[in-house]
Amino acid sequence: MRLVAPVGGLIALAGYVLFRKYDVPDEVRLRVVPEPALLAPTFAVREDGARNSPSSTPAANS
Repeated sequence: MRLVAPVGGLIALAGYVLFRKYDVPDEVRLRVVPEPALLAPTFAVREDGARNSPSSTPAANS
């Protein structure tokens, strides 16, 4: 248990030494603009009280 701090320190130091030259650009070329997420289908309750889900439609059950 006494080696946890020194080993963790060595891992952090090794990560710093390995990745200190890694250059991250401020601007990303050819960036894909995010699009709004598609909404999930809404479920309505029919007059007879059953839920109107895609699996309860006659076309989906055939």
